[in-house]
Amino acid sequence: MSDYDQLLMENMKSEIFSVPVAAENYRYILRKKRSAIQQSAIEIHEKRPSHILFLGSGASMCVLHLGKYFLDKYSALNAELLTGPEYLTRKPPRMKTDNTFAIVASYSGSTKDTLDGVHWLQKLEIPYLVITKDTSTKIAQQCQRVLTYDSKTLYTGAAFELYLLLTFLLKMRREFREHKTFLNDLQALPRHNEDSATKAKELGKSIGKALQNEDPIYVIADGVNLGLGYQIAYTTIMEYLKRNAAFIRACEFRHGPLEVVKEGQPAMLFLLGADESRPYCETTFNFCRRHGAKVYRMDVNYLFDTQPLLSPLVLFPATQWMLLQMATDSGINLDKYLYMHVVPYE
Repeated sequence: MSDYDQLLMENMKSEIFSVPVAAENYRYILRKKRSAIQQSAIEIHEKRPSHILFLGSGASMCVLHLGKYFLDKYSALNAELLTGPEYLTRKPPRMKTDNTFAIVASYSGSTKDTLDGVHWLQKLEIPYLVITKDTSTKIAQQCQRVLTYDSKTLYTGAAFELYLLLTFLLKMRREFREHKTFLNDLQALPRHNEDSATKAKELGKSIGKALQNEDPIYVIADGVNLGLGYQIAYTTIMEYLKRNAAFIRACEFRHGPLEVVKEGQPAMLFLLGADESRPYCETTFNFCRRHGAKVYRMDVNYLFDTQPLLSPLVLFPATQWMLLQMATDSGINLDKYLYMHVVPYE
């Protein structure tokens, strides 16, 4: 076996590469976790919250963006997303006056900023629920309300459980009229992902090869894909590929960033979803292509027709194949870090 093939095999077994187990994890959640998720939704509803606080960092924060987007679109609940030390620097007064319930996410369960956030919630006596990898994590050991997806599906497993939780909650609040259709779409997602697996793989690998020598890379997304765009730029390209990247909202690109566009520059990855933000992404993509930038797109419509809320989960497999291609071609082992989990940060 060549060194390249050996590295490819290791990367396909890495913790971050979850495509091979994602569809089965969706089925596992529906089969084994649905009752616990419904019970958690009942407990939240019984608290009669007026304010839902989402709290997380890094990739888990990107998952929680889906929750805020969902509530902003379908609920009268006030939804807020805080990350890192924002809860300490802002000290929102409404936390003490509103009837707040917090939803916390941490894959590893040991993220310092998130654990500090849990202690802050406990100090303010704000009820909360944690979504984490499994019951062995540090955060799960410290909390009473815990949902686990029992898999390395950092993004997709957590997002799937979050969507189920909020759907059950809004159903009880009589706010999400489309809840039956959306639940059917969630149940069909594993099959659709499997049916489109070859297209997602080919798309991701082809873009990975095209971007192989590019640095920096701009990731452009908006709407329901905003969190995924942030994740691909900062916790995929920068964290795992060790190269420069930036995330820019499609609706903001015309307000300054467009001035860097010229023939052959910059290299740009567009994530196009099926929600109302799509025209902004299309317009920005067309402008940048017209003026010579190196533009590449991952388009949900190319993979399969889907409910707009599911756009990030449809695109995610292609982003994983892109990562695998670029890392292996660069000689990078996806389980090895230079600094994270290796060198003290403080």
